[in-house]
Amino acid sequence: MTTAVQTTSPPDPVATAQLVPVHQDPNILDRLIRTLHARGLVGEDPAAKLLYLICMSALLEQPVSAVIKGGSAAGKSFLAQSVMALLPDRAQFRLTSASARVLYYKSESLVHRTIAIDEAAGLSDDVEYVLRVLLSEGRAVHETLVPSK
Repeated sequence: MTTAVQTTSPPDPVATAQLVPVHQDPNILDRLIRTLHARGLVGEDPAAKLLYLICMSALLEQPVSAVIKGGSAAGKSFLAQSVMALLPDRAQFRLTSASARVLYYKSESLVHRTIAIDEAAGLSDDVEYVLRVLLSEGRAVHETLVPSK
């Protein structure tokens, strides 16, 4: 039995069409920052803009990835949570910890979704490997044998 997970494909026309009104705003990133300031995120404007654009790249054929690094209690989680809160639930897949196989056997598609991992330290080497393959190849395949009766 072969199970595959894929994170890349041509842009989703339905999702893209829903973005058109906001997309036409020439100050879309300023609009983003105003929203984030109203929700309590301040002092992170460049990082928030970049992270939002990275999340939006999930709609593209070749999504971009990022790792947020900083000292302890530097606000990394709050930055990520604040930006992710602006995405619809169907546009994101969040992990705190998991086995590598959850990425293969998850019933919902990961295509055009932002995969957010709360703490990389909580991931096993297997999950990190599958994520690296997804990032570089756009898909990962896992073979299993199913005994016949």
